[in-house]
Amino acid sequence: MASGRMACLILFILAGLFRGTASAQVVVYEHAQFRGASATFSRNIDNFSYESGPCAGRNFNDCISSLRIPAGLSVTLYEDSNYRGASITFRGDVPTLAAVPGPCRGVFDECVSSMRISGSPNPQPTLTLRITKAGAGTGDVTSSPAGINCGATCSYTFPAGTQVSLTARSDANSRLNGFTGACQTSGSTCTFVLSNNATVFVTFDLQVVVQPLFRIEVTKSGGGLGTVSSSPPGLNCGTMCSATYAAGTLVTLTASPDANSMVAGFSGACRTGASTCAFVLTNNAIVSVSFEPRVVAPSSFTLRVNRSGNGTGTVTSSPAGISCGTSCSGTYHAGTQVTLTANPDPDSKVTGFSGACQTGDATCSFVLTRDSTVSVAFDKRSPDASVADFVALNVRNSIALSNAAYFRFVLYYNAIRTPSFAPSRITITVPGEYGLDVLKVPATQGTDVSLKVGGALVSSVLTSAGCIAVGVVNPVPSLVCGALASGALAFAFAIPRNTPREIELTLRSQRDYTSDEYVVAVTSLTPQTAWHLPVLVADQFGRRVVGSISLTAR
Repeated sequence: MASGRMACLILFILAGLFRGTASAQVVVYEHAQFRGASATFSRNIDNFSYESGPCAGRNFNDCISSLRIPAGLSVTLYEDSNYRGASITFRGDVPTLAAVPGPCRGVFDECVSSMRISGSPNPQPTLTLRITKAGAGTGDVTSSPAGINCGATCSYTFPAGTQVSLTARSDANSRLNGFTGACQTSGSTCTFVLSNNATVFVTFDLQVVVQPLFRIEVTKSGGGLGTVSSSPPGLNCGTMCSATYAAGTLVTLTASPDANSMVAGFSGACRTGASTCAFVLTNNAIVSVSFEPRVVAPSSFTLRVNRSGNGTGTVTSSPAGISCGTSCSGTYHAGTQVTLTANPDPDSKVTGFSGACQTGDATCSFVLTRDSTVSVAFDKRSPDASVADFVALNVRNSIALSNAAYFRFVLYYNAIRTPSFAPSRITITVPGEYGLDVLKVPATQGTDVSLKVGGALVSSVLTSAGCIAVGVVNPVPSLVCGALASGALAFAFAIPRNTPREIELTLRSQRDYTSDEYVVAVTSLTPQTAWHLPVLVADQFGRRVVGSISLTAR
């Protein structure tokens, strides 16, 4: 007895652990006719309260109205959990429990709390579904459940009894003409239960689209000649100046002028200034193409120069061709950049260019694109006119102390702009309260150097091969004459620092200056905080410029 009881206990425990060993798939449904929420089970269920479902408590307890039971299996339903209460056994699908007598309101509908599954399912047969596409059109067919994708896969094996939905989609240039064979419909989806090997025919027909036709007419205008052609072909105007195309056609018109003509542009239904014009034909259209005579640009142009004003001078050109003076016109290739240079006489100045080239300078450049005239104005210089344009005063490396200042400066003469300008006098003035210790000036042959103290001539030197002191009066300064590195002569005058008179040095030259350097050392009897040295430059016409050198003592 003991061993029998032990065996029963072991069986009870195993039953509780495994709750049935059947591996079949039983499907329970919330509503009749296999509708609503569902769950699949291959084991015994001792309490549907623990199985997730749609009813109160979010489980399937008292919530089953239909079942699907595979062939070979039997299912026993119980009113209560743990296989208790009223029960009933089924060996096939149950479309509705509302028709089965039971303990709940007289039926078993929504009255199941536990379930046992027993038996072994019969092997389920499979069936082949084939899709055949017909017609001159194209398209694809797919299935649900997946398997058919025809396109490429036009046959598939499904379990017998499978409900298959076929969906057909036609290509852009085709239309679906329906399903025939094992599944028949004129729509795009066909659904049936596969109970035998089956073939379904799907017909796709070509979509016939009737496009309206539109007409293009081309007219030519203008004084030139040429032809107009089209892409796609159809127009060759010349002779054929109209053509018909389907609506929506992209038409490109190309205008080809004759050798002596040019395309002025398109107008009308297609507008552009180029030689081709493209547009989409959506209506009947008229396009006008204008051809004009080709204008041949001249290969050369004539440039004329006029001189005006009360002054005198000449005008030259680069490239050569004008030397006005005598030749005041020249011929140049079209597009040549011409530079005109005005050269005033010594008593004149350039006041500017006007006409085809305009500037206030002595040169004017422009590109010759047509026959042109340029006027150059020369005006007489006034005797008292400033010569600041000709001379620049540049102070360099100068030092000022309380008792002495060393002024080093350079005078620059603009010989390029005023080649005829040569200063006749350069005067450096030291105020009377200062003494002049050293003054060094450059000089070459033909330079006359004179020194005045208080207006009286102290020394006059005429440079030649040597250095000669003439006209020396008291007080006699020391006079030194020597050669500079450049080959010019340098003069140094030493004036006693207690000379209370204004000191003036004057150079008269017969040469054209470019630049000269001067060194002046000035001393004072009393300490100075600021130093000032006037410089005067004058030419042979009496015109002058006044500059100055100023330093602050340190």
